[in-house]
Amino acid sequence: MSLHRPHAPLIGLLLLSVILVGCSQDGEPVRPAGGAVPGPHVPAHTTLVLEASTPGRTLTVEVWYPGEGGAALGASVGEFEASPQARATLEALLQSAQPGCPTLVTQATRDAPAVQSLGDRPLVMFSHCYNCGRYSSFSLAERLASHGMIVVAPDHAGPMPFAEGSEGETLDVEQLEQRVDDLRRLITAALDGSLFGLSSSLEGLSADPQRVG
Repeated sequence: MSLHRPHAPLIGLLLLSVILVGCSQDGEPVRPAGGAVPGPHVPAHTTLVLEASTPGRTLTVEVWYPGEGGAALGASVGEFEASPQARATLEALLQSAQPGCPTLVTQATRDAPAVQSLGDRPLVMFSHCYNCGRYSSFSLAERLASHGMIVVAPDHAGPMPFAEGSEGETLDVEQLEQRVDDLRRLITAALDGSLFGLSSSLEGLSADPQRVG
């Protein structure tokens, strides 16, 4: 399982910065920061569960955003999983991976309050790789959040699709259509604010409909 590729996040940050940062409020161009440079905000994240468009199906979603408070001390990636059993499974997979391959520590602060003074923020939707998960590129999401962006990532394939014995996804037209449906559902919920209303940590957070990637 690859949770982090060392060069792709930096390239992605540069591209998304150019596309999404745009201009400052006074109309002056903003020069995007280099990909290796963290932004001025504390990256924060929270986990949400909401109804999908398909009846009887729910979506587990991770939201990264610019947060208030001190710098994160660093926590194990296992904390993305709520149940002790799932967390133990994920930790075992991480420990058995090739050394230096996956990033083992997240630098975002869970459930920190969102920064209130930034106005509408650029919105980045992350759709994970086939049978991966919502936190597959968490280090990139953290970096974007530190630069003031909101990153929304659903678990398209259900709980831990990369673990042995999981149901996961089949690669077909129906699966791709479901992913599109998931993203449409979440973009709508982010833009109308109902997604952020699911957590008190996200109070005051709003997404810019003109800057969605």
